[in-house]
Amino acid sequence: MKSKKDGSNSPVHKQDLSQAGLDTMKKALRERALRFETLIETVPVGIVENDTSGIISYCNGVFADLIGYAPADLIGKHIWELADPKMRNAVRDDVIKILQDQPQPTPYITKLARKNNRAVNAQIDWNYKRNRRGNITGLVSSVTDITERKEADAGLLESEERFRTAIEHFHDSVALVRKNKLVYVNQKFLDIFGYAKPEEVIEKSPTIVIHPDDRPMVRRYRIKRERGEMSPEEYVHKGIKKDGTTIFIEVSISETLYRGEPVAFIYQKDITERKTTEEALRKSEEKYRNIFENAVEGIFQITPEGQFLSANPALARMHGFESPDELIRAITSTADQMYVDLEDRKRLIKLLKKQDVVKDFQTKMYKKDGSIIWVSMTSRSVKDATGKMEYHEGVVEDITERREAEKNLLESEERYRTAIEHSNDGVDLVSNGQYIYVNQKFLDIFGYEKSEDVIGKRPLMTAHPDDFKKLKEYGEKRQRGEQAPERYEYKGIRKDGTTIIIEVSIAETTYRGAPVVLSYLRDITERKRTEEALKRSEERFRALVEKSSEVIILYDNDRKRLYVSPTITKVLGYTIEEIFPINWTEIVN
Repeated sequence: MKSKKDGSNSPVHKQDLSQAGLDTMKKALRERALRFETLIETVPVGIVENDTSGIISYCNGVFADLIGYAPADLIGKHIWELADPKMRNAVRDDVIKILQDQPQPTPYITKLARKNNRAVNAQIDWNYKRNRRGNITGLVSSVTDITERKEADAGLLESEERFRTAIEHFHDSVALVRKNKLVYVNQKFLDIFGYAKPEEVIEKSPTIVIHPDDRPMVRRYRIKRERGEMSPEEYVHKGIKKDGTTIFIEVSISETLYRGEPVAFIYQKDITERKTTEEALRKSEEKYRNIFENAVEGIFQITPEGQFLSANPALARMHGFESPDELIRAITSTADQMYVDLEDRKRLIKLLKKQDVVKDFQTKMYKKDGSIIWVSMTSRSVKDATGKMEYHEGVVEDITERREAEKNLLESEERYRTAIEHSNDGVDLVSNGQYIYVNQKFLDIFGYEKSEDVIGKRPLMTAHPDDFKKLKEYGEKRQRGEQAPERYEYKGIRKDGTTIIIEVSIAETTYRGAPVVLSYLRDITERKRTEEALKRSEERFRALVEKSSEVIILYDNDRKRLYVSPTITKVLGYTIEEIFPINWTEIVN
């Protein structure tokens, strides 16, 4: 437990919550439950829940009205008791099998029996109910009355000629299948699957447009329909175009009559683009979820009242918590429990309301153990349709060490500035590709009078164009974190255009909390000229000696032989390699 400025205790652990805090939480939970109940009761579809035994535990008014009962009359019944009597056993078997096998949820079409015994065609979109441990505790379903759609399908075929023109201009593909053969397709069908004429597919098996991977699944559904068993009426399968291209097809199937015979009435929609988009979205969500979970910076969403909506592991660790869940449970008010200075919180919210985005907002915050850290926050407000802020989200970085370093740097900067200013080497600091500091020796080397002539300019201003490419390459390597020479020579250029030779030593460091490149420079133009003159002199000397008809031998002070001219071979018959090991007294008469 930590103390705030006003002397009161700021609770962190759940068990430390006061009775007032518990009452507030209970009230919030009741309000949330009321909002959820109101939402469920006002949605335009039936909602029903059942446990793993098939017993109904909840249904909304829409569902009860759909089958002519009061909600209380349905609680405690088995879900399959509401099915049409002819389908009741099949529905029971399907529910039990779903709970046992736990397949991927797909729409389920059946008939429900109203209290007045009238049948209702219904589409049931279901999913699993799970407890906090992830264990399945039952099913939750949304139920839609599709009786009108079923009746429309039948009426459409009975008035085939009247609606054929409309079908031909449908945005979706329409096909009729009788005895597992296509007997009718509209133009959209041909467009989707890449055929030119209906004759190319009429009297062919529907498998002609079904990808081999999914033919067993579609065949299984067809056989179940033919046997009168429950089979999905809406599903997605991979299709195949005439040219072999794979596409994704969303199918809706209903059984009806066509010219007095039973047929399968099939709507098909090409959802390839949607599937591609969904897959891209899934990958994007996965990518950003990974970024959220693995980011080194803290990421958050917080309400204007100071309650966490979400937090990532890095933020939890930053404040000394084991997990985001622990942080969210413990911190019920960031203003009261995290901010050292409450005025900082007020100032942040005021800025967000005014300008939507706030960058590098620095403040002090408490950790779980009561210790204090400095953080830098970048946040943006998220508003509703009326412009009211719903929450603000952003990233947080622990800058405690940086703040301490900046403090130390400021204390030591003046101490070292004098030394650097009187250095025999030029010294410069470069940040973001610009000079931010140069000493007097630097100005002397390059012929500038004032630092203002250089500060804010790019380093290439003091480099000769011949070496631009090399210097850019070294700089880019350092930015990428790759190995780059730390000591090298390059041609520089003075303010008056004079070319000079610079020897530079590079080091990467921080200056006032930001990364910089520190360079020590030395003008070695004279040294290079001397070395070049010495080299030329040595070459001239060597040429004269090697052309001389006399034998020339050089010794050092210790009488160690350093050089023997090639003339030795002509005079004494020894090669240079042979003469070096021999004591001179052995060959002197």
